[in-house]
Amino acid sequence: MGFSTSMCSFLVSETIQYYKSHGSDVYMLSLDASKAFDRVKYTKLFKLLIERSVCPLVIRFLLNVYIFSSATVKWNNCESEPFSISNGVKQGAIISAPLFAIYIDPLLSKLKDAKEGCFIGNLCANAFAYADDIVLLSPSCTALRNLISICEVYAEDYEIRFNPDKCTLMIFSNLKNVNEYVNIMLCGSRIRNIANEKHLGHVFDTGFNHSLNLINIENVI
Repeated sequence: MGFSTSMCSFLVSETIQYYKSHGSDVYMLSLDASKAFDRVKYTKLFKLLIERSVCPLVIRFLLNVYIFSSATVKWNNCESEPFSISNGVKQGAIISAPLFAIYIDPLLSKLKDAKEGCFIGNLCANAFAYADDIVLLSPSCTALRNLISICEVYAEDYEIRFNPDKCTLMIFSNLKNVNEYVNIMLCGSRIRNIANEKHLGHVFDTGFNHSLNLINIENVI
């Protein structure tokens, strides 16, 4: 568990704690993107790299690495003919995580521009991402649904597929049985409400003093 994962969970936790200390509910939606690294669209990725003024030599190198990649399928003693790979960043490669971060940056920018969800002062805290782990934070259902709509539009445009069955919703609230009347939808399917889950290795729980979670994360940092 690296420093960066702990920092991301710490920021999520601090945002939740901030709203709870001010007497507000917090809705935490964890998005699951199915095989997200494999779905990266090359035309979109390289357009983003060009827009960021990445060195042309670096872009040319990456073009050669990805556009001219091929693979084979081996089963027992048989091996298929080579076939080209038309999308996706390489699993396990050091550069894959930074490239994917660039790929989802338009989504994070649109979520920020929406000016909905959680804010700490003027600082937008409605979305946190580490690789393909994305969390949305909102003090209300209405704002959360608007953030979800932005994610759905992005997913269609960038060919990312969110899996509603693996997405989860946690509600940090002082109200009893709040899960019974909250209905959040993603891509036409209801998101299941849960009481606790792990985010990047750190446990989040709606039913206990959230400061305990902060202590655990601070010890790692």
